[in-house]
Amino acid sequence: PGMEPAEKVEQCAPSWLKELFEHPEKGGEEAADVERTLEKRQKLLLLLEILAASLTYQAGMSLPGGFWQESKLGHVAGDPVLNDNYPRRYVAFFYRNATAFVASLGVIMLLVNRKLLATGIRSRALRVCVILDLVGLMGAFAAGSCRKVSTSIYVLVLTFAVLLCIALQVTLVLSETA
Repeated sequence: PGMEPAEKVEQCAPSWLKELFEHPEKGGEEAADVERTLEKRQKLLLLLEILAASLTYQAGMSLPGGFWQESKLGHVAGDPVLNDNYPRRYVAFFYRNATAFVASLGVIMLLVNRKLLATGIRSRALRVCVILDLVGLMGAFAAGSCRKVSTSIYVLVLTFAVLLCIALQVTLVLSETA
């Protein structure tokens, strides 16, 4: 009662995730301890985002299915195989991978700038970028990971289950505030 929806969502988040994004208070700790805690959080997020940026960059340069080697049978050498065989999956992969890449770069820029470090970890922009990054990675994986229909269905169901869990948590929190 009396809480904003964003505050309710934050209360439902796992404790380890809250600790990663929360700004430590200076109450009982010394300033040096607070600085070390912020630096550890920054390094962890930076490591994860550099990994995500590297992964999405590599996936964009070497697309799932590869490229046509020769110009035969109506195919042009250098064009993506996935685009010719599954154009909708190619477009889904392309945009989701690009979203994850840009979100990763956004988080990296927030974390590398020392002036933005303390506020960057607490800010909602950082959280939004991390969520966009994760959803983009899941979507790109689902769109480009397999060729068989049965495996594609399995990956899509798994991705849908993860997104459904997130949506149910948000819906539950928002319904409590109404």
